[in-house]
Parts: sequence; C-alpha cells; structure tokens
Amino acid sequence: MTDRGSAFSSAFFTYLADLLHIKHRMSASQAARSNGLAESVVKRVSELAKIYVDDDADIESSLPLMEMALRATAHTRLLITPFESMHGREMNVGQPLASGPAPSFTGDHLQYFEQLTKKLTELHKQVCDNRREAKELYKRDYDKRNKVAEAPWTAGQKVVLLDKRIRPFVTKAPGRAVATGREVRESGRE
Repeated sequence: MTDRGSAFSSAFFTYLADLLHIKHRMSASQAARSNGLAESVVKRVSELAKIYVDDDADIESSLPLMEMALRATAHTRLLITPFESMHGREMNVGQPLASGPAPSFTGDHLQYFEQLTKKLTELHKQVCDNRREAKELYKRDYDKRNKVAEAPWTAGQKVVLLDKRIRPFVTKAPGRAVATGREVRESGRE
C-alpha cells in the first residue's frame, strides 16, 4: 500500500508491480488513517533523524543506524521485532550471539531447510498467539472505554423493542421482535 505520489502511480511502477506479481493498493488521499503503519514509520524516522542527524548532509551516514533502530524495536502489541519476524531470531545488539546461534548451514540442504522451516513455524505460531492476545486486549480496552455491556437477550429469544423517537405520520405501534445472532428482526418479517 502506498500513497498517491506520482512515483507510485507512474506507468513504470505499475509495470514493475505487475512483473513482480505485487498487488498495488493506493491509500485514500488526505486520510492518514488508511495507511497508518506507513505514516507511523515516517514519523519514527523523522524523530530518529532529529536525534542522530546534526546536518542534512550527514543523513546518509546515519541511515543504517536508524534502520537498525527500527528493525530492533518490538511492535507494541505483537511483542516481536521486524528483524525477528524476518530471520526467526532476535537481533544481536550489544552482545554477540546473546540470543543463541542462528540455524547454521552444514552442507545438507534438506536438513537446513527442515531446521529453518521448524524455526519459522514456531515463530509464526508465536506471532499468531501475540496477535490473538493483542486483539483481545484491544477489545477489552474498547469495551471499557465505550462502556459496552452484554446484551440481556440471547439468539432466538423474543424481545420487545422500545422506540422513543417521535416520528410523525407513523401509525405502527412497536411490536414483537426476535433476536438473531447479531441483529433483531421484527417477528413476521423474516
């Protein structure tokens, strides 16, 4: 997903994306929320540039350091770094081999492939667990913030709806309704 910049809407970029089988989507203009992760990275890069760069001419020499800082920072909800999701191990920062050795190639392609597949499968399971926990945390925070309460009825139970809105020229009285999974339908109109 990209913004609507001319570099991303050109014929060359479209051809390149088709050639590499990339599904290219453009975010809505003037709506940062549609491309939130990219906007967040841009914000973090500009913050890091303020910390590490004294002069605009020095920005190129500081890019590798900023890149490493971004790759070594864990996502707040997934609790995993981009480096770890790509390589299947933690980034060794400060201490060599602090998180254990990476899968080493011994010359046997099949054994290396199986070892790498096992490591990435474990990592994928951990990421899925972290995402599930993050979703539950988001839901709990949303429910608390918006004072969400469980519905006092169950699916299939007959309920009576109370409509306090004043609607002129409507003679229909409130009637019975049947609660189904997510919606409440009026009885007799199913």
